[in-house]
Amino acid sequence: MGTFEEFEQHLQDALIHLYDPAYRPPEMLWKVIGCDPQQGLEALQTVLVRAIEALKPAPHVPPTARSRRVYGLLSYRYVQDLTQEETAERLGITPRHLRREQPEAVHALALRLWEQSRQVLPAEEPVQARETQPAETQSLEYQSQVRQELASLRERAPGAVADVRETLGGAVKSGSALASKRGVGLTVECAPNLIAAIHPSVLRQVLIQAIGQLVQHMSSGQVALYAERADGNVKITISGHPAAADRLPDDNFIREALAAHSLPDTFLNG
Repeated sequence: MGTFEEFEQHLQDALIHLYDPAYRPPEMLWKVIGCDPQQGLEALQTVLVRAIEALKPAPHVPPTARSRRVYGLLSYRYVQDLTQEETAERLGITPRHLRREQPEAVHALALRLWEQSRQVLPAEEPVQARETQPAETQSLEYQSQVRQELASLRERAPGAVADVRETLGGAVKSGSALASKRGVGLTVECAPNLIAAIHPSVLRQVLIQAIGQLVQHMSSGQVALYAERADGNVKITISGHPAAADRLPDDNFIREALAAHSLPDTFLNG
């Protein structure tokens, strides 16, 4: 039937493409979740949505319990098809924290489905809940996740463009919680009628990540975001005053996102 690790990766792909009519699930996924491919994608969607709903904690479970966060993450992110930053805002955590939690939430769902399959399929070696992974492994998983989600966005909305002023406002709203905790204010200045050739969700996540990286190197002060038109292109500058670092720290997500849209790193200037 394949290994649990293979199934977990197939499940991650299926969740990302949960509402994609062009998605073609592998045979292993159908077998483990107990669906006949002849039933079609709607049957697969129903099983996965019900599996997520089955993780919903009882009303008496505290709001801070991990089980409630796992359920909320899976429900917001995949069933409701919210972006990472929208999901993080609903859960009251940072997008960076959400990206660390997301693989663990998928792992919890994969374990549940795998164990259910063993009740009707030949016995396999038991799968143990994995221990917290080292930062390097989490980073590699995250980079893979970023590639998948960026590809999914491009497929679902080819040629999408972002209203820069609106997207800046959304990023500042999401980043304000972390900034205020460190005593940092956020300001935005944007030239009128700026449109960027990038999916607005991707741009918003890039901006949130950039703000978070800069704020982490500050203990007070101000972060300013400035968008303008330069040589026929959109240029966004993010600066911190005073900042502990000379430039915005290097970040894999920002590089991945900009490269996926054929945009240079200088699209954002630190």
